[in-house]
Amino acid sequence: MIRNRKGTHIVVEQVFLALMGVIIVVIVFSVFQGLKENTSEHVAEEQFLSVATYVQSAIIQAYETGNYANSVRVQMELPAEIAEHPYTITLSNKLITVEATDDASLTQSLQIYNINAYLNGKAYSESGRYYLFYNKTAGEMTFVT
Repeated sequence: MIRNRKGTHIVVEQVFLALMGVIIVVIVFSVFQGLKENTSEHVAEEQFLSVATYVQSAIIQAYETGNYANSVRVQMELPAEIAEHPYTITLSNKLITVEATDDASLTQSLQIYNINAYLNGKAYSESGRYYLFYNKTAGEMTFVT
């Protein structure tokens, strides 16, 4: 059967077959790349929320310890990056905000209730070590790197 065909038909068939294979590989790669990006974004949001929750628990711990001492210092260890994004942690009156410095859409915030202290401070993720200072007499809690 191959003897009756011309050589050009066989070459054209093979070229089209190889071209179709390349197109399928490119389509599959682009679909999975899109899925990876969506999954990474979702995971990043959850990790930002976890960091905010960790800071919230440290604030509660400092406040409760401050009932027995006039001043308290709480040390926290946090990653330098979350999902490959550097970030900032901002404490403003009754609100914790964790925000990526390179992507404004990655932001998580948590409210703090029943803390009778003024919260302030902003820390950048470069160091990985953070301190929370609470002065009961002044009624102020400060967050620094």
